[in-house]
Amino acid sequence: MDNGFLEVLNGSQKKCFFVPVENRTKDTLLEIIQKWILPGTTIMSDCWKSYDCLADEGFQHEAVNHSKNFVDPDTGAHTQNIERCWRDVRAGIPRFGRPEQHFDGYLVISFVRNILTIGTGSIIFLNA
Repeated sequence: MDNGFLEVLNGSQKKCFFVPVENRTKDTLLEIIQKWILPGTTIMSDCWKSYDCLADEGFQHEAVNHSKNFVDPDTGAHTQNIERCWRDVRAGIPRFGRPEQHFDGYLVISFVRNILTIGTGSIIFLNA
C-alpha cells in the first residue's frame, strides 16, 4: 500500500489540514482536492506527477522542482510552510517501535498538543 497524507495549507489563515490517503495516484488526490478545495485556489506543490492535472481542473497550480530549488526562482512557489506543518506533526510520532495501528492515535495527540500549546486548531485531520 502506498499510503500517505494529502497536506494542505491555507496560507491566508495559516491553517493546514491533512487527509489520509490509500495511495497518491492522480485519481485519489484529485478527488480529495475537489472535495476540500475551492476551484480557482492556488495550489503549490512539488513536481509529483499526480498534480499535473490541477490547472486543467480549474486550480491555479505552481510547482517547485526540489531537485533544483526549494523556492522556484520564477514564480516564488514553495512548499516550505506545509513541510514545516508536517514536521510539527511528525515530531510527536515515535519513529521506531510504533505499532502501525497506533498511528491514528498519535495524530490525534499531535492535533490536541497543537491546540494546547499554540491555542489554535491550526492543524486539522480530515477523513477522505
